[in-house]
Amino acid sequence: MRMIKPICLFMLSAVLVHSFSAYAESVGGTAPKLDSLKDLMQELNEIGGGDKGTQSLLTRNTDPDSVARGAKLYSANCVQCHGEGGIGAPNWHRRDASGNYPPPPLNGSAHTWHHPKAQLLEMIRNGGVVMPAFSSQLDDTEIEDIIHWFQSLWPDELYQAWARQNEAYNRNVD
Repeated sequence: MRMIKPICLFMLSAVLVHSFSAYAESVGGTAPKLDSLKDLMQELNEIGGGDKGTQSLLTRNTDPDSVARGAKLYSANCVQCHGEGGIGAPNWHRRDASGNYPPPPLNGSAHTWHHPKAQLLEMIRNGGVVMPAFSSQLDDTEIEDIIHWFQSLWPDELYQAWARQNEAYNRNVD
C-alpha cells in the first residue's frame, strides 16, 4: 500500500503538468511558468502528507566540482540542442514538421524532472528518437556530472518532488 501513494502522486503530477502545458499551448503557445510548477509541487506535497522531515529524500548533489564539471560537459555536448542554461528549444512542447518533439528544457521548467535518474542516464547514454547517444563520448561519471549540473538549476520544491519519485521508482525496480 505504501508504494501506491508515491506512484499516484507521480502520475497526478505528470497529468497536471501535461494539462498545464496543453492549456498554455492552446492560449498562447508558451510552457507553464516555473511559478506554476512550484505551486503544483507545494500542493502535491500537502496532498501527499508533505512533512519533508519524515520523508526519506535523496540529497541534492551540490558538490561544486561535480556541478562545475557538468557545466563544462553540458556546454561541450548539450548546449547546441538544449540551449544556454538548459532553456530548451523554442516550441519544445510542439511536434516539429517531422512529427518529433524538439529538445526540452532541462532547467526544471519542463518534464525532465518526471524521469527517474536511471532513465536520465539511459537517455543520455543511448539517445532517443532524435537525441544522439553519448555513451562513446561520455562515461557514467561525466553523465552524472551533467545531471547534477542541470538539477542544480531546479528549485528545491521541484528537486524534492523528483527525489520522492526517483525513490519510489527505485523501490519498484528492486
